[in-house]
Amino acid sequence: MPVTTATRRHQGNRGGIAKRTRDMRTDRDGDMLMGTAPRGRPQAARGGRGALQPTRPPPAPGMSDSRRGGHNSSFKKEQLLSALRQGSIRAGGTERNGPAQSGNIKITGWTKSEAYASSDGGLGALISWLERRVNISIKKRNAPRKTAPPRTFKLAPNKYHVEGDALIISAMGSDVGDLLHLNNFEFSGVKIKVEEIPKESEQDSSAGNQTRQMLKDFLHRRYDPSAKLLNLSAIGQDQEILNTGMFATASTQSKFIPALMKVCDGIFKSAEEKKDTVQSITLANNALDSLVAVKEVAPTFPDLLNLDLSNNQFPSLDSLSGWKTKFKHLDQLIVSGNPLEQNNADYAADLAGWFPTLRVLNGIQIRTEEQIAKKQKAIIPIFGANFKDISGIGESFIKTFFPAFDSDRNGLVRHCYDPQSTFSLAVNPGAPRDPAQQGFKQLQTWDRYIKQSRNLKKITHLNPRMNRLLTGSDDITKFWQSLPLTRHPNLESETEKWLIECQSVPSIPDPSGNSPQGVDGLIITVHGEYEELDGPAGQARIKRSFDRSFILGPGGLNGIRVVSDMLTVRSYGGCAAFTPTDTNTGTNQPVTETTMEAPQQALPTLTNEQTQMLTELARQTGMNIQYSKECLEQSQWNFQAALETFAAVQPNLGPEAFAQ
Repeated sequence: MPVTTATRRHQGNRGGIAKRTRDMRTDRDGDMLMGTAPRGRPQAARGGRGALQPTRPPPAPGMSDSRRGGHNSSFKKEQLLSALRQGSIRAGGTERNGPAQSGNIKITGWTKSEAYASSDGGLGALISWLERRVNISIKKRNAPRKTAPPRTFKLAPNKYHVEGDALIISAMGSDVGDLLHLNNFEFSGVKIKVEEIPKESEQDSSAGNQTRQMLKDFLHRRYDPSAKLLNLSAIGQDQEILNTGMFATASTQSKFIPALMKVCDGIFKSAEEKKDTVQSITLANNALDSLVAVKEVAPTFPDLLNLDLSNNQFPSLDSLSGWKTKFKHLDQLIVSGNPLEQNNADYAADLAGWFPTLRVLNGIQIRTEEQIAKKQKAIIPIFGANFKDISGIGESFIKTFFPAFDSDRNGLVRHCYDPQSTFSLAVNPGAPRDPAQQGFKQLQTWDRYIKQSRNLKKITHLNPRMNRLLTGSDDITKFWQSLPLTRHPNLESETEKWLIECQSVPSIPDPSGNSPQGVDGLIITVHGEYEELDGPAGQARIKRSFDRSFILGPGGLNGIRVVSDMLTVRSYGGCAAFTPTDTNTGTNQPVTETTMEAPQQALPTLTNEQTQMLTELARQTGMNIQYSKECLEQSQWNFQAALETFAAVQPNLGPEAFAQ
């Protein structure tokens, strides 16, 4: 990656690209303390988000911090190049050739699990699962001895890290064997692979340590804490890097930035610390014509505010497409001095579309703060609930159901469910969370739910799908007893925490057999939240959101029976989406007083499975029941085919298809 020099400076409270300062604090291990101002010198004040400005190039080649002893000069080129070629640069500072009883464990396969959809990628759930399984092994091993209570296995944050799709754990003693024993065990729906990483030879380990230290020194020289800037410009002209021979071949050049990013991952203890420490990066003057050599910058610093790509050789926007939408909070971008300016006349408009928060491009303001805020607001208006009840049946059911679910589930099943009633549970760990609420920071675990989850996006085979559809009051009662205790908000005093809709639905099976072509029923959809309670004391443990759909028909002890009950549990997402954009635009309509009778033009009787498909298709597409039924019939009652049919004909559908 040949390179020249140029940096940009940005002075503002969000950090910017600016010139470097040479003073830097280090810890007792010699690692830099990034983001900390040197003692005895006041930290530069940071004002508003100003434009990026040019600064002087990096200091003269060959200079290094006197406090670090200038040990770059003592590196052996052969060892450095060997370490870089072999990829033995690790994210942390852990030695890979530790004591004989230690070992590094590599775990793969967990990124394909259901837990991976959660906000932390399932890492928290995997760590908890590993600790639990290893502690079970320790307890069994110590049981016959009748000695003091066995130790507890706990993974400290500095003992593991993620490399791509693999979790790397540094373990000691018998813990190595206990972890390896978990190979091919099932975690969150998938089998994981657990293997030990072969130890490096002493020579390889020494070379890896020297290379890692050299990269840390490079970061130390190139980081400006006052501007929160990581200066990666003109790397090929850095004399200390050239002295190592790292830029002698294209192969070692291409591995420099990925290795540097791994070291960065090891320096920061959390994503929040990384976000606060590095707000600007310059990659100017590196003769880059693609993102191949620097692509790891995006996943390493996803919250970057300012990025300088000036004076490179990017030929077109296609060469930057790998970073399209990657930086979710990018405020300023510089691409001047690249051929793409001449080759893409509309590059500015395209880049503005790639990065919705981009405010300044090449030093020119293209959006105001107000325009960005307005663009981030929901463009689809939120309407009020559409509740079309029949003789007050729906309202009465809802007011009875949720208090009973919290206090007397067995009695609720006896009164509202029968041998033909169905119930299913789906876990959606990837649903958006509400960052304004405390529940956003809570670790979401799904142990009490996941084994019976019928999330059709995850459970794709017919047999598991059918096995997780509970039929009959006995099976429903048994499963409900395994669920955590709950407390739902009060329906009358906390109405803002609920969104409830009700519609009539035809052709519900008549359990009495008096109407073979079916009777009218209700479909009720409820969106809300609840608290999980910790034991009989009623202490709230965690808050979750839920979606629940009921199909009601005649029957049961009180004249109403639940034909179908589908519950989706998800991470807490708040209730802001329940508030209409304009209270005058709600679709509430007067209640139509009717009775549950067979329709004059009765539709053919539907099975429970067909009724569920009909309900779900209407919910996902917004079509009314009649059109949803016709769509399913044309698709031979294949749900996926019905969705594809709807997508194909949607542009041609008139408003009558969506009229309720």
